[in-house]
Amino acid sequence: MRVVGIRRSHKNLKEEDGPPVQKAKRRKKEPTGLRMPPSAPPGSDACEVAEHYLAFHENDFYRARSEVKKRSRRVVVGSAVLSGLIAVTGASIGIWNVPQLGIATTAFAGLAGVLAAWDGHFRHRELWIQRSQVLGQLQMLRREFDLSLALGEDRAKLGSWTLERLNGILQGDLETWLEIRHKTSDNDRQIGHGHGG
Repeated sequence: MRVVGIRRSHKNLKEEDGPPVQKAKRRKKEPTGLRMPPSAPPGSDACEVAEHYLAFHENDFYRARSEVKKRSRRVVVGSAVLSGLIAVTGASIGIWNVPQLGIATTAFAGLAGVLAAWDGHFRHRELWIQRSQVLGQLQMLRREFDLSLALGEDRAKLGSWTLERLNGILQGDLETWLEIRHKTSDNDRQIGHGHGG
C-alpha cells in the first residue's frame, strides 16, 4: 500500500517543520513509537473532537510508518552489503593469501550479527506492515467521516461514531503490537536458551 499524503493532519505542524517526510530527513533519530495526543481544544463539539483525534493519529501513524519503513530498508541493505563484504574478503584471503583479512571478515560477520539482533528485537518489517494497515484503516475512517459530514449528518452522532471507530482501530493496533512484542520476547528467550543462557 502506498501512502501519498494526509490531507488535514498536517494542519497542526508548524510551518518551519515542513511536511512529515522532510521533517524526518532533517532529524537524526525519529522515534518509531506512537505519541500521546494533546487534548481537543476547549469548547469543541463532538465532531471537532473526533476530527482532532483522527487528524492527530493519521499524522502520527504516517510518521511512525515512514520511520520504521526507513529502518527496515536499512536492515535489508545493510545485511546485503555486509554479506557481500564477507564474501569478498573471504575470497581475497584465498586468492591473495592474505590471512589478515580474516579479521575483517570476522568484524563484518559480527556487524551482521548485531544488525540481525537489532532487527530481530524491534521487528521493523512487521511494524512497517502493521503501521501501514492501521494507516489504511484511519484513511478509510477519514473518508467515511468526511462524506458523512458533507451529507449533513448529525454532528453529535457522527463525532461519537467516529471516536468509537477510532478507538476500535487503536485497540486493534495495540493488540497487534503486543503480539509482535510477544514474538520478540519468545525469540529472545530461545536465543538465550540456545547459548546456554
